[in-house]
Amino acid sequence: MKPTKVAPEDFARLSDVLRDYANQDRAPCTKSCLKEGRLSLMGNRGIFTDLESLAVERRQLIAILGLRRARALCYRTGFEQGRRDAARHLGLLGREHKAALQCPYVFGQLQGLFVAEHVQFDFDRAAGRLHHEFILHASAEALAHGMARPGSGECGCWTTAGYFGGHTSELLGLRVIALETECKAHQTPVCRFVCKLASKWGPEAKWPTAALHMESIDQEVARRERASATASRPYELPPALSVADGDPPPGPMLDDLVAECEPMHSVMRKAAFATRSDVPVLLVGEPGTGKETLAEAIHYAGQRGEEPFVAVDSAGLSRDLLNQELLGGLSAETRAEPPAGTLYFPEISEVDVNVQSDLLQAIREHKYCPPEGQGEIEIHVRVIAATHQDPLALVASGALNENLYQTLAACRIDIPPLRNRSTDILRMAESFLHDARERFSRPGVVMSEQFKRALLECQWPGNISQLRDAVEHAVLMGGAETLGLETLPGDVLAAGWRRAPRELTREVVQAALRETKGNRSLAAQLLGVGRTTLWRAMKRMEMP
Repeated sequence: MKPTKVAPEDFARLSDVLRDYANQDRAPCTKSCLKEGRLSLMGNRGIFTDLESLAVERRQLIAILGLRRARALCYRTGFEQGRRDAARHLGLLGREHKAALQCPYVFGQLQGLFVAEHVQFDFDRAAGRLHHEFILHASAEALAHGMARPGSGECGCWTTAGYFGGHTSELLGLRVIALETECKAHQTPVCRFVCKLASKWGPEAKWPTAALHMESIDQEVARRERASATASRPYELPPALSVADGDPPPGPMLDDLVAECEPMHSVMRKAAFATRSDVPVLLVGEPGTGKETLAEAIHYAGQRGEEPFVAVDSAGLSRDLLNQELLGGLSAETRAEPPAGTLYFPEISEVDVNVQSDLLQAIREHKYCPPEGQGEIEIHVRVIAATHQDPLALVASGALNENLYQTLAACRIDIPPLRNRSTDILRMAESFLHDARERFSRPGVVMSEQFKRALLECQWPGNISQLRDAVEHAVLMGGAETLGLETLPGDVLAAGWRRAPRELTREVVQAALRETKGNRSLAAQLLGVGRTTLWRAMKRMEMP
């Protein structure tokens, strides 16, 4: 079973198996056969690549793909490598998740990638808290990046950051983003990394999140052509609201969203209306229902499709930061035109109530008074806000300014949870499967009928995000070309059984036991049945 809590002192203690690896030299773990041209580490065949070769590869990736896509490719590659290795480490350590979390520290050093030093690890699933901080000495990737882009001043351990994010995500069963905050590539003594739950990062983590879902170059070109065809004026770089990576590529369009079920028809009608004006929008829906995707689709399909779409860190938004977002970081002296674009607030109730008043003024009057006293400044910024809570309850509690709510609610769109969108589930799953085939180089993978039925029966408490993760997990972990029930995460199978009560099947029981490492009491809790019921079912099926 995935851990629910890991205290700092628990993480700091290496397991006996890992301590044995850490205390020996590399020789017993390495085998080579010159005659066959083979080199392996811990039974896994590999190759030796020197730093200059890594630097050449990094330099050419950037030259051909551009900085943004090269960085995304490296992060995404590292993320999938981390997920794959996490499964391997669990097998090595007898399904001990806490010990497996420490494996990158030890095995990264055995591979000659870096020397890791633990700083802090604190995880509490119930509290929604994860803070994992560590530093790397002698990072090979940092050294190679420094050779490829000397003096660039940017963090360059893209693959390494992705690896730790993917490894931790797989072991905790939650989406984790790892970011490098200091890098030896630009002359700092060490490389410093921080891992947090994806939902706890602000705008600084937008690029790795986008990297994990980045479309192909062909898809991007097609979207740019569609955006140009519907634009009312030729594309020009907007003067404000710019992001670090330059102008963002067109995002999802309304026509691309899966919306065949009846509850989504109203959503799409309101979204289409929103694209025809600059009216503020309020999106209401449970976590994982696709609020940001819909916000982007409204933006790119509307009159502002050529202007930036910026997701704002709601919880950390001060008046000074609001000033930067609204004005695009430009002073009155350097601003040639009124700032424009779309600001997206993922959880509007987390914005400080005083800042909400400033935001309300900006929306209503299209003017803003910066705190430094430059006088009123004209702005043409559209606001799309979202919340996963009941907005009226937020107003009643004082967490949401009532006037701001009334202004946003002029175009309120309530997004239904995935459990109420049964006719959309398989279409979404097919789309996620198509992406996973390309990402994991498994073009022939298909879903079995049992697999599809399990998807339809699951309650999906994590909504679309959980469905995407389940399909990716199945493609990554499944060995056969046809995805069966055994490839699904145990919690998905168990949730499906609770939704459609019937006689327990062997596959469901096996999945629950696998998820709980054979603990029958925990497996019964996961399935929502008594321990005696589970025991009788196992006896009937002659399961040991």
